[in-house]
Amino acid sequence: MSRKIEEMGDRRVRANIAAASAVLAGLVLEKQLIQTILRRDIMRESVIYQEILAEGFEEGRQEGRQEAMEEVAVNLLRSGMTPESLA
Repeated sequence: MSRKIEEMGDRRVRANIAAASAVLAGLVLEKQLIQTILRRDIMRESVIYQEILAEGFEEGRQEGRQEAMEEVAVNLLRSGMTPESLA
């Protein structure tokens, strides 16, 4: 029995199957072909996609905080604070 992803009843199941299929297809197929076969909006609903997206946002936030702390440290050193005081 062959069914299209779009024909499956549960939207969450469709999204998860589409995302899993895209990951597996990415191992052997070109990006353009995958995008032609699988609908992007369905893949975005996947819990796996959402988790990866959340991890990316968190990594970006952490990098931004680190950069901000480094910038503050450099500015304090430039203003005359000693490295010992800064530590």
